[in-house]
Amino acid sequence: MALTRIEYGALASSQVMNNNFEYLDNRISSVSEVVGSNNSAVYSSIASLNNLLTTSVDKLRPIGQPIIRLDDTILEDEIRLEGAEVSRTTYAELFEKYGILYGSGDGTTTFNLPDFRGRVLWGADDFGYISAGLPNITGTITGDAGNSANNISGAFYNDWVNAGGYEGYGGGKPVIRFNASRSSSIYGNSSTVQPPAVKVRVVTRYK
Repeated sequence: MALTRIEYGALASSQVMNNNFEYLDNRISSVSEVVGSNNSAVYSSIASLNNLLTTSVDKLRPIGQPIIRLDDTILEDEIRLEGAEVSRTTYAELFEKYGILYGSGDGTTTFNLPDFRGRVLWGADDFGYISAGLPNITGTITGDAGNSANNISGAFYNDWVNAGGYEGYGGGKPVIRFNASRSSSIYGNSSTVQPPAVKVRVVTRYK
């Protein structure tokens, strides 16, 4: 069947008109089938692409690994690593990774998440927390430390102050002073134990 051309101004029989309508209906149905078939392929491709993107994003956010945030954003599959006591069942995949390393919770149904608050990352050959600390300061004073530099060591050292003609010391007197940087160069490099830092919040994906 083919479409019958009707000249402008001419009259057409009902048979011709019906044939033309039937032809157009068949063509529309055919186009719809093609479009529908193509749509299925497109939908399938989009679904595959979405799965690929999801897998790729998940690889960038492995379960249990810390994610640093500079705002309060937290996705529906994330939880803050701030020491909370959580269910071993609800967060089973995290419990599989952390166990009770950061706290055993109630000992049976819960466990504690890592707490990144007030802590810095420290390269090590195991996992867990490190308590705050500083190196020890040592020094000795032996005998008449004011007369001989050989009698003191470590953070202690000899000095002299003007004593207005203090007898026997040429106008000065011995003073034992203390300077922690003589024991370790870490002292005196800062006015505080806390180094300059940027506050962040740490989250992880749990499912």
